[in-house]
Amino acid sequence: FFQEGQFIGFGFRSSIQGDQLFLIDVFEASPAADGGLTRGAEITAVDAGAGFVPMATILATDPNLEQAFGPATEGVQRRLRFLPLNGQPEVEVALTKRIVTILPVPAAGGTAILTLPSNSSVQVGYIHLRTFISTAETPLRNAYAQFRAQGINNIIVDLRDNGGGLVDVADLVGDLHAMNRAQTDVFSHMRFNASKSSANDVVRLFQPQPQSVAPVRIAFITTGGTASASELVVNGMKPWVEVAIIGANTYGKPVGQAAFDMSACDLRLRLIAFKLTNANDEGDYFDGLASTLPFACAAADDYRLAPGDPAEDSTSEALNWLGTGACGQIISAQAPGLQLALPKPRLPVPRSPTPAQAYLPGLF
Repeated sequence: FFQEGQFIGFGFRSSIQGDQLFLIDVFEASPAADGGLTRGAEITAVDAGAGFVPMATILATDPNLEQAFGPATEGVQRRLRFLPLNGQPEVEVALTKRIVTILPVPAAGGTAILTLPSNSSVQVGYIHLRTFISTAETPLRNAYAQFRAQGINNIIVDLRDNGGGLVDVADLVGDLHAMNRAQTDVFSHMRFNASKSSANDVVRLFQPQPQSVAPVRIAFITTGGTASASELVVNGMKPWVEVAIIGANTYGKPVGQAAFDMSACDLRLRLIAFKLTNANDEGDYFDGLASTLPFACAAADDYRLAPGDPAEDSTSEALNWLGTGACGQIISAQAPGLQLALPKPRLPVPRSPTPAQAYLPGLF
């Protein structure tokens, strides 16, 4: 998963709202994509071998859909009924799990040049980063090379439901916003506890890249599933440029794991071992980032439209904030993922998730 973006599954991510299940992403060249499923489709029933069962009935006894969609094993089959986004009649399709390769930046619409609604002459660079894996480096560099060539200094980084991943990739995202940063400027601190004082403190300095831009403002689109490395990037940029989160409050994971190999057996433990702070030593955002930022603008994740569509609610609010510096509505920071006047989605995660499911909740 971390090196190649591969997992075994149907190739979609899902979100539960009440007793309904909607698709929030469908990966390219996956069984789900081949079966005609798209973002915004609603799965209404699943046949696991004993006939179709309505989704509301499934969720009552299988709230994380472990039995409904089965194990992450090649060859597992399910029949699904779904309502297409375009309002056409219900469709029935059979899917078989296989190896799926995630494109960390979507092939279609993953990057775009948008304009401010208040001033169409001002360009905005948009990039949608699904996950922090090694294969993200090339599309990230390509996107920012385009932004730099066009002199773009207003950026939207779409991190909706991005559960994090490799810190090295988070560092690169920071560097790509560091055209005007000195190599003595701090992006992040990795702080261990007193018993590990020899390791404390690991300082990550900005390393400007040939593709780096000099942003005036950065709008980060976030949801309750935005966590870990995603939050590290937002917090790391906060001391250096005007930033906002757009959408919903983030998950709240300002800490990371280290690996410890057991001497008597072939087990490796990954234990919470350090916390991450920014240049101002700000961290500990266990309740999400909303209350730590001067701008946290509420917006919906509108499944009816693609991320990056200027009419999609979160993208639209990001463009408005970049142009005005003001939120239309403030995110409530009462709990991660909670939005004012908006329904709270839930991303299903099996009790024993695969690495891909741990970093991309709702993945099957």
